[in-house]
Amino acid sequence: MLKKLLFLVLMLSTSTLFAQGLALTVNGSFRASITAQGVPGQPVVLIINFNQPGALVDTVITDSLGNFSRIYTIPPGWTSGVVLAQTMCGNSFAVDSAAWFPGSMTTTIHLFCTGSPTPPTPRFLCGNISPLAAGDTALVELFRMTGGAFMADTTIRITDSTGSGFAAYCLRVFNGTYRMRASLTAGSVNAATYLPTWFGNTTNVLSAQSIFVPTGGSIANIVLQSTVSTPVNRVMGTVSGFTSPAGSLLDTVRLILIEVQNGIWTPIDTLFVIDSAGVAYFNIPVNRIGQFSLLATLMSGNSANYVPTYLGNVTTWSQAQTFSLVNGTISSTFISLAAAGGTGGGNGGVGGGVNQNGLPVTGSAGIPGVQVQLQSSSGQVLKATHSNTQGSYNFSQLPFSDYKLHVEMMGVAFTPYAFSITAANPNPQIHFSVSNQGIAASLLQQAFTLEGIYPNPVRGQAYIRLTGNEAGHLKARLLDLQGRVVAQQLYDLAEGINEFPFGVDGVAPGLYLMEVESAGKRSTQRVVVQ
Repeated sequence: MLKKLLFLVLMLSTSTLFAQGLALTVNGSFRASITAQGVPGQPVVLIINFNQPGALVDTVITDSLGNFSRIYTIPPGWTSGVVLAQTMCGNSFAVDSAAWFPGSMTTTIHLFCTGSPTPPTPRFLCGNISPLAAGDTALVELFRMTGGAFMADTTIRITDSTGSGFAAYCLRVFNGTYRMRASLTAGSVNAATYLPTWFGNTTNVLSAQSIFVPTGGSIANIVLQSTVSTPVNRVMGTVSGFTSPAGSLLDTVRLILIEVQNGIWTPIDTLFVIDSAGVAYFNIPVNRIGQFSLLATLMSGNSANYVPTYLGNVTTWSQAQTFSLVNGTISSTFISLAAAGGTGGGNGGVGGGVNQNGLPVTGSAGIPGVQVQLQSSSGQVLKATHSNTQGSYNFSQLPFSDYKLHVEMMGVAFTPYAFSITAANPNPQIHFSVSNQGIAASLLQQAFTLEGIYPNPVRGQAYIRLTGNEAGHLKARLLDLQGRVVAQQLYDLAEGINEFPFGVDGVAPGLYLMEVESAGKRSTQRVVVQ
């Protein structure tokens, strides 16, 4: 049936197209409705004004994304009409139609097939185009080998919106052989400086390299060739070692390029790359020479399960590897993200802030974006976070145990601070002060430690026993299970052991909460009144 239909198309298409009249654009796609994947290389029959004498008939072939586009000249005398599209879907046809008229000379066709043909397993063709200035847009043209010749397949536009010096792309294609050309569009800052360039970094199509896309995909990076011969240093490679959550296709990895000069570590460029099946590819132009390093951070998906990782697959700058760039250097680097050990669940936590020169963590004193690592007592990284805009950090749901905290600031030495989370002190507050002398850590002293309430159950009068770490005022409140205050008392807290009576005469028998508070620190214990 399909062969007969295509034969009819070829017979009609050569005799019914006219060379004058209105221009009609027909765009469309052929997809499997279940997966929404485009079906490549699918013949689609288009009939312009199928219900009128002299209908125009043509056949288009879908590209690697399952799309097609064609422009037709409408014969004189036709004022409106309907475009009919059809293709084979298993043993039947997939059909769609769209109307056109002088005020709407662009039509869109969507064909869906729930049976065969099943879209082939997609592969990924990813890479980047460089060098670009901020706001530059690159036109990327993909050509697929068909019948021994390279035919136009897919065209996309990608923009360097972050000023990273390149623009990344990731196309879903299928097994086959391709060529690719990139150029800067009009209006780009460097449009007059860089020439249209083929994969293989050549401006001559006869020297262009072919791209074979096997199972799993392929990488194709293009460095635009300049009208002025200037050596450009580059660092390229991959970030891997992480997994995406179920149902997620792409994750974002933040990559920081660091210049290392005379022991000073200075971030000089930040870019974001998109992974393809657990691997993020990067290709960074660098317009300077010297020693450099890299820091990679997973920003989406299972980000809580991985620690920001330096070149050399380490979690601290002091252990990171560096590389050299001179004129015309291309350096290959690879980072595998370090996995966070995790802690399970628990009732404890630790928090605090990173601040400047011992100032409180408020206003401009807090330092945002500083990496804080929670480590086991043996030094294994369990979790990592960054201080917020006020300079504060927090780790919650931690089991009682011994830990260390490490503040990671490039070029600043720091020895991890050891501390414990216990039932008596389940939420210690630890502050880090950054100055010219380095980083100092301090444990915020708690006002008291609640030792217990006795007797419990209580009749008439209870006693609150606690250890005061500093002198101050103490407030004790008896709360019902709805949080309402049933009785309360005020006391003067002294350093050392304190024992305060609390009367419960007139309180109805039942279960209550005794809450004691001093200097903003609270502790609670259940009390049964008889």
